[in-house]
This record gives sequence, C-alpha cells and structure tokens, in this order.
Amino acid sequence: MRQSWRIKKYPYLWKTLIAKPRRMKRLKYILTTILITCCAALFTACSDDDYSPIILIGATDESPAINEESNTLTLTPFSEGASYLIRGGDDGRYRIDNANEETVRCDYNGETLTFVPQSRGEARITISDRSGNSYELTIFVEYPSYLLKVMEIKASVEAPLMTQEDAQTLETEIIGESPVSKDCLYIFTYEDKDGTKGNVTISPYGNEDSKTAVFSSEIKYTEDKGTPYVEYTITFAGNETKVLKMMPYADYSRESDIEPMALIEDVTDKYTSSYPQLEKAELIQTLLAQY
Repeated sequence: MRQSWRIKKYPYLWKTLIAKPRRMKRLKYILTTILITCCAALFTACSDDDYSPIILIGATDESPAINEESNTLTLTPFSEGASYLIRGGDDGRYRIDNANEETVRCDYNGETLTFVPQSRGEARITISDRSGNSYELTIFVEYPSYLLKVMEIKASVEAPLMTQEDAQTLETEIIGESPVSKDCLYIFTYEDKDGTKGNVTISPYGNEDSKTAVFSSEIKYTEDKGTPYVEYTITFAGNETKVLKMMPYADYSRESDIEPMALIEDVTDKYTSSYPQLEKAELIQTLLAQY
C-alpha cells in the first residue's frame, strides 16, 4: 500500500531506483570518487605546515630551561631526571628516538617525557609524529661548572704599631706578588652531588697561561657575626695548598645590582718575617659570576 503510493506520486523516481540499478551503481561510484578526492585534498591542505611546531614545556618548576636558540639542554650526572610535556604536532601521536641511550634514558608515558642521565656525554633526541613534524634536542650530561671573573685585587693590613707608610708599602707588595690579577678567571667544576669537591682552573696564573688544581669546600661561619662563607682548600701539583674564603664583599664600589663576592686569602705568615709588627694581612680578590 505504501509502496504503490510512492509509485503513483513519484513514478520517475521509482523507475530510476528500481528499473535501472546499474545507473545507481555508477552514480554511487562517481559520488564515492568525489568524496575520496575531497578527502585527499583536505589531507593535503592539512600538511605538517598547518600544525603548530612540536615543543617541550617544563612539567614542573624544577625542570631546567631548554636553550630555545640551539635546542640544547644541560643536565648533571647527579640529576634524577628532568620532565617535560610535549605540545604541538598532530595531536599527541609522538615517537621518541634516542641516538645515545648510554648517556640519557627517555621515559615517556604518553603525556610526560622524562630525561634521566645515565653517564657523562651527549645525546640527540628526536620527537616526531605521523605527519612528518619533528623536533630535535641535544642533551649534554656534564658536571656543573661556574666561571668567576676577578674584577679587582686589594690587600688588607692590620698593624696598629706599623707606620702608615709601611702599611701602604706592604699592601702594594701583597698586590704585586699576587699570582692572580684583574680579569683572571676561575672555573670551578663540581664532581660530586653535594658540590663539595672537584677541579678548578685558574687563568692566567702567575707566569702560566692557566693552572688546574683540585679543591674541596666547606661552609663555615665567621666568629664575630656568624656570617656564612665557603672555605675552599685548593691543592696544586706538588702539594702546594691555598685556603680561600668566599664571602660577600660589600666594600666594592659598583654600578651593577649584583652583589659581588670576594676570595680572601690570609697571607700573614708570608710577611711576618719582613714586617714583625704585622698582625694580619689578607689578599682580597673581588669577583663577579659570569654564569
């Protein structure tokens, strides 16, 4: 009943659908072809150029910053791992390739990527997706180091019974015999997790371009005010040893807002034979951190 009503009301439509199935099949083929063509064009339009670049964002406040200009990250061998979130590309379908698993282990749970240092060295990490987008990161695993530049050399003399002229002469002598001078560089490289020992390179040092020694450090406090400072014991080849105190040095005039530090060496014993009235003498190296 319902079918005959359709025949009477739409005879041409019924004739087309029932009497000529081959034409319908041909029509379906044409429509399918058009649909596939449109999808292909849409896929081509959504190439890797239309996706935002793949980037890494620190997963926690403790995640070290990545150098975005060079795409590099530096970790210490003592780090328990640095975690990042992957963003960009084609909606999170990422593949992680690690060229040196002996240096860095990559732990990825589908959301967070964690780099865990295994040994000192260099590793290249490639993050890619199925659409051809990629991101490369070079990770350096190395001991932390700090560069300090000497800004000025001073001397401090305590000798109430010494004439002012002799005191000034002694100060000039102490400065002149200092093995380091203005613009000298200290590079401290810490080789333990607690940051208490390692190597130090001093350049220039005396008549040499540079000199390398081992050091150990310990936090101590001044007797008068209880001010904390770091005491470095530096041992050169041949067991030559120097003890230096690193502490804030507020007397240094400066334009920078950065508080300078000073390496202070007690040189009293070196000059008491020539200056019997000397009570205390110090060589003071004011310095600023470079990085």
